[in-house]
Amino acid sequence: MPSGEDVEQAVEPFTVEDLYDPHASDAQRVVLLVNSWVQLTTVVNEMARSMGQHDFYPFVMSRPVLRKMHFIQMIVKEARGGTSLIG
Repeated sequence: MPSGEDVEQAVEPFTVEDLYDPHASDAQRVVLLVNSWVQLTTVVNEMARSMGQHDFYPFVMSRPVLRKMHFIQMIVKEARGGTSLIG
């Protein structure tokens, strides 16, 4: 029977270079938020699998999706007068 130590989940963290605009003022915060979300969903999915359940969050965020999300975040931020939606 496999144990928790037998499960390897290799997730390569995103970098600011993966964003739509790596030079944006909040690029580091965006990457931190997204990487934290990926880590959280990985742990939750592993817990669900350990109980014989389907993945709680069955989506994989690709770099093109991250770029699009960052672009949208920048547009919303601009529409809000420069106020970021991210802490």
